[in-house]
Amino acid sequence: HFKNGVAENADSDEYVSRWLHAFAPHVGQPLNAQSEVKEGLRGTGSVMDALHKNRKAWGKDLNMPIFDAKELMESEEKQAEFLECMTDPGVALIKGMDGPESLETSIVGLPLRSAENTNWLIALPALGEALQLGPLRYSQASRGAMSEPAAFPVLQQLSDCTFSGGHTVTAMASRFAAVRPSHALFFVTYLAQGVQRIGKDYLRQESSSALGGDPRALQLFYNLLPEFGSLPWTLKPLLMLGAERFLGARGRCCLAALCALLCAAVWCCVAQRWGVSGSAFLLCTALVSLSSAVVDGLIDGRVAEESFDADSAASCRYLCEVGQITGGLLLGAAAWLLSLGSWEALFMTSASWLAVVPCILASMPKKGKQLVVDPADDKPDADSPKKGESLSGLKSMANRSVALVSAFAFTACLSPSLDFFLFRQHVLLLSASQQSLVSVAGSCGWFLGTSVYRHKIAPGRPAHAALRACLLLWPCGALASVAVALLAKPGPSGFWLAIAQHALAEFCKAMTFMPSTVLMQLHAARGCEGTAFTLMQWSGTIGQVLSRNLEYAFMAYFSVQPGLGSTGFEGFVFVAAASALWRLVTALLLHISISPGLEREAKLQAVVNRVHYFPMVNSTNNNINSTKR
Repeated sequence: HFKNGVAENADSDEYVSRWLHAFAPHVGQPLNAQSEVKEGLRGTGSVMDALHKNRKAWGKDLNMPIFDAKELMESEEKQAEFLECMTDPGVALIKGMDGPESLETSIVGLPLRSAENTNWLIALPALGEALQLGPLRYSQASRGAMSEPAAFPVLQQLSDCTFSGGHTVTAMASRFAAVRPSHALFFVTYLAQGVQRIGKDYLRQESSSALGGDPRALQLFYNLLPEFGSLPWTLKPLLMLGAERFLGARGRCCLAALCALLCAAVWCCVAQRWGVSGSAFLLCTALVSLSSAVVDGLIDGRVAEESFDADSAASCRYLCEVGQITGGLLLGAAAWLLSLGSWEALFMTSASWLAVVPCILASMPKKGKQLVVDPADDKPDADSPKKGESLSGLKSMANRSVALVSAFAFTACLSPSLDFFLFRQHVLLLSASQQSLVSVAGSCGWFLGTSVYRHKIAPGRPAHAALRACLLLWPCGALASVAVALLAKPGPSGFWLAIAQHALAEFCKAMTFMPSTVLMQLHAARGCEGTAFTLMQWSGTIGQVLSRNLEYAFMAYFSVQPGLGSTGFEGFVFVAAASALWRLVTALLLHISISPGLEREAKLQAVVNRVHYFPMVNSTNNNINSTKR
């Protein structure tokens, strides 16, 4: 580092020669040819490796480093010490500085940007950007205003300042808190959805008798089921746009609580009154689907708010999926072991949604406060709706990356997933409790898929690279389904084949669900996370609706008729083969088109971020002429 361009004032660092040769192979080489490096490079090559290993999360018990503003401006040693504190632990207190005139975004950071402070303080954002270090605060992640958004774009996401009792500056906001109240809400909500997955099986089991075996009524029923791809779930973007435009944070929490309560009430009514007419049965199914869709959209918006990068997005999504899997395993195992009837299983589904209500109310922000401190939020009151932000955020989504993510979701979901439920019921003659055990196996397969993505595929890879790896595994489930449709017969062997087929099918579905959902969380526009996430998810919902009807078209073409019993499924193997061929072609198409496009957009965005940010630093700080490593 050459201070003021004078070599005599330089600070020098020593590097292992292997790293120097890795980037400049002809520098410092001996004259003979025996200097070639024999072993691979280790570590990251960063001088911060030791700090990364030794840093620990900090909370209210932290012994915070304290600096005097006047001494800090005059002493280079103190300035160097301050920058070190910005790296580890990532926070410091500067005393002796005047407070800001107001907490408006454009004014709050002016005391830190005064002329006498600019020479050394201006380097802080560049330091945070270059080192990619967070303070590892485990209490709560927040994003405060340090300066104007246009001046320091990096700090919109990475800085954190408070101005009570002095200036507290952190180099970056916490990436991910260890435990937060919102995480309990995510887990319980998705646990209820996991329980509901088993409840849907009991609805399916009774649908034939409740609807009189009418094929059109059955097709409508399957399009109304409370799951991704149903007709009520296609309304999620409009519902979320209205909620975020006209309701504040407290209002959205109240709406989520009311919808969860309605969902519990309808499940309870269905559990007690099996003798309802076919129209009432369809109406109850639609109400359950619509209310659960509203809760899902609002909670997914909260999940997207806490997704700062690919790793935190994968962690949040994994937490949600663990909750869903836990709920499915609990009710599915109980249904199989205890041979639960329809009343007991549906009542437990109602109770799980009822448990979501207090969790939502407990996470509701206090009146006049926000869920997250946002530097660009002009309406800090939690009761204020995001009218301007919802529209401006949606406008910011009109870019190529969002289009590619939406196209991937639509194309992947358009591939028929081939529901084997009717095949297991009419051909393999499985009972309701056995169907529940198959659902448990599917939950296990899903959990294994999400775990493989979270712990084996996602770490160390950008989201687009993880997606490419997942596409290689995705078609395996469809190929296995063809074999099961061809070989499975009634009896114990058919039962175990059905378990294996459903587990593998769910595992492979997770291979596209996880990376696409992580990409959606990362591209959700700030200020309208619920609307943005559900809008991208809506493309997948449309694909799923078309996929389900495409599956029915395949069944009609190959003369599959569930009303005829086992004899009506003689052409089912051809339906499975057509679905497998469709999935293979889709995986190849996504691999050669969508995945490279996402990679190009990610590289372009990285370049844009650096070009946008660093020229500002160089033009403002005239005393830092060059930095060389």
